Amino acid sequence: MVLYLRFRAQEHYRGELFEFLRKAVPYYEQPGGIRVRLFQSLSAPDVFLEVVEYKDRETYELDQQRVGRDSKMKALLEEWHSLHAGPVTAEAYYELNPSSSTGGDNA
Repeated sequence: MVLYLRFRAQEHYRGELFEFLRKAVPYYEQPGGIRVRLFQSLSAPDVFLEVVEYKDRETYELDQQRVGRDSKMKALLEEWHSLHAGPVTAEAYYELNPSSSTGGDNA
């Protein structure tokens, strides 16, 4: 499972965004089986893509439960949203294995 979070960072908050991620990413990854990476657009330097990779679908679903019930996670996400210029676009994908006989997911 992979979660793609696309957003614009407010220019005057860019340093705060990086500082925030330095403290938040270890907490995001704490349960294990989760990796968070940040990418910046080549054509639009204020556009970022945060990629959250999950070991499998179960890890993703457990993390979504944590987002809903964990007060520290909620506070971190609220702070994360305050650093954006506009809405966040979120898309979740799961990997398909075309070499399997069913073509089913790999999650």
